[in-house]
Amino acid sequence: MTYDVAKLMDETRRLAKLFRESTGQTLPVSAELAKYDITQILPVTEPDEPIRGVDFMGRDDYSGMQIQLKSRVIFDANKSHYRLGKLNTEDGWDAVALLLYNDAYEPTEALLGAVDN
Repeated sequence: MTYDVAKLMDETRRLAKLFRESTGQTLPVSAELAKYDITQILPVTEPDEPIRGVDFMGRDDYSGMQIQLKSRVIFDANKSHYRLGKLNTEDGWDAVALLLYNDAYEPTEALLGAVDN
Protein backbone atom coordinates (compact mmCIF):
# COMPACT_ATOMS: atom_id res chain seq x y z
CA MET A 1 0.00 0.00 0.00
CA THR A 2 1.34 3.44 -0.94
CA TYR A 3 0.61 6.59 1.06
CA ASP A 4 0.90 10.21 0.01
CA VAL A 5 3.51 11.63 2.42
CA ALA A 6 2.11 15.18 2.12
CA LYS A 7 -1.31 13.94 3.24
CA LEU A 8 0.23 12.00 6.12
CA MET A 9 2.08 15.12 7.29
CA ASP A 10 -1.11 17.18 7.10
CA GLU A 11 -2.90 14.56 9.18
CA THR A 12 -0.02 14.56 11.68
CA ARG A 13 -0.38 18.35 12.04
CA ARG A 14 -4.14 18.03 12.54
CA LEU A 15 -3.82 15.27 15.15
CA ALA A 16 -1.03 17.06 17.05
CA LYS A 17 -3.15 20.22 17.24
CA LEU A 18 -6.23 18.28 18.41
CA PHE A 19 -4.17 16.39 20.98
CA ARG A 20 -2.84 19.65 22.46
CA GLU A 21 -6.31 21.22 22.49
CA SER A 22 -7.76 18.14 24.21
CA THR A 23 -5.03 17.34 26.72
CA GLY A 24 -2.82 20.42 27.05
CA GLN A 25 0.15 18.17 26.23
CA THR A 26 2.27 18.26 23.10
CA LEU A 27 3.11 15.42 20.77
CA PRO A 28 6.82 15.29 19.90
CA VAL A 29 6.32 15.56 16.14
CA SER A 30 7.94 18.88 15.23
CA ALA A 31 11.32 17.30 14.41
CA GLU A 32 9.77 14.85 11.96
CA LEU A 33 7.57 17.54 10.44
CA ALA A 34 10.65 19.74 10.07
CA LYS A 35 12.53 16.98 8.22
CA TYR A 36 9.70 16.87 5.70
CA ASP A 37 9.07 20.63 5.53
CA ILE A 38 12.70 21.61 5.03
CA THR A 39 12.78 19.54 1.83
CA GLN A 40 9.78 21.53 0.58
CA ILE A 41 11.35 24.91 1.48
CA LEU A 42 15.07 24.56 0.71
CA PRO A 43 16.97 22.60 -1.95
CA VAL A 44 18.34 19.92 0.38
CA THR A 45 18.71 16.16 0.52
CA GLU A 46 19.57 13.76 3.29
CA PRO A 47 23.20 12.61 3.20
CA ASP A 48 23.87 9.18 1.68
CA GLU A 49 25.79 8.17 4.81
CA PRO A 50 25.17 9.56 8.33
CA ILE A 51 27.36 12.54 9.24
CA ARG A 52 27.56 13.53 12.89
CA GLY A 53 25.58 16.73 13.48
CA VAL A 54 24.46 16.99 9.83
CA ASP A 55 20.84 16.40 8.88
CA PHE A 56 20.87 17.60 5.26
CA MET A 57 23.17 18.45 2.39
CA GLY A 58 22.48 21.54 0.32
CA ARG A 59 21.85 21.47 -3.42
CA ASP A 60 21.82 24.14 -6.13
CA ASP A 61 22.79 27.50 -4.56
CA TYR A 62 23.53 25.66 -1.28
CA SER A 63 25.63 22.93 -2.89
CA GLY A 64 28.15 21.36 -0.54
CA MET A 65 26.62 23.00 2.54
CA GLN A 66 26.13 20.65 5.51
CA ILE A 67 23.02 21.68 7.41
CA GLN A 68 21.84 20.92 10.94
CA LEU A 69 18.06 21.22 11.40
CA LYS A 70 16.26 22.61 14.44
CA SER A 71 12.56 23.27 14.94
CA ARG A 72 10.28 24.77 17.54
CA VAL A 73 6.51 25.13 17.88
CA ILE A 74 5.45 28.52 19.25
CA PHE A 75 2.16 28.09 21.09
CA ASP A 76 2.03 31.56 22.64
CA ALA A 77 3.98 34.33 20.91
CA ASN A 78 3.78 36.45 24.08
CA LYS A 79 5.97 34.01 26.00
CA SER A 80 9.72 34.18 25.61
CA HIS A 81 10.82 30.91 27.21
CA TYR A 82 11.09 28.87 24.04
CA ARG A 83 14.46 27.21 23.59
CA LEU A 84 16.23 25.18 20.97
CA GLY A 85 18.26 22.07 21.49
CA LYS A 86 21.98 22.48 22.00
CA LEU A 87 24.20 23.04 18.98
CA ASN A 88 27.43 21.11 19.24
CA THR A 89 30.06 23.35 17.70
CA GLU A 90 32.41 20.37 17.33
CA ASP A 91 30.17 18.70 14.74
CA GLY A 92 30.81 19.18 11.02
CA TRP A 93 27.87 21.36 9.96
CA ASP A 94 28.21 24.61 7.99
CA ALA A 95 24.74 26.04 8.60
CA VAL A 96 21.71 25.71 10.84
CA ALA A 97 18.18 25.72 9.46
CA LEU A 98 15.50 26.77 11.94
CA LEU A 99 11.84 26.09 11.28
CA LEU A 100 9.31 27.82 13.50
CA TYR A 101 5.79 26.48 13.71
CA ASN A 102 2.51 27.99 14.87
CA ASP A 103 0.12 26.18 17.22
CA ALA A 104 -1.37 24.31 14.24
CA TYR A 105 2.08 22.85 13.50
CA GLU A 106 2.33 24.81 10.25
CA PRO A 107 5.69 26.38 9.39
CA THR A 108 5.66 30.16 9.80
CA GLU A 109 9.38 30.98 9.51
CA ALA A 110 12.32 29.24 7.93
CA LEU A 111 15.73 30.68 8.71
CA LEU A 112 19.13 29.54 7.50
CA GLY A 113 22.26 30.74 9.23
CA ALA A 114 25.68 29.85 7.88
CA VAL A 115 28.87 29.63 9.89
CA ASP A 116 31.59 31.92 8.59
CA ASN A 117 34.77 29.84 8.53
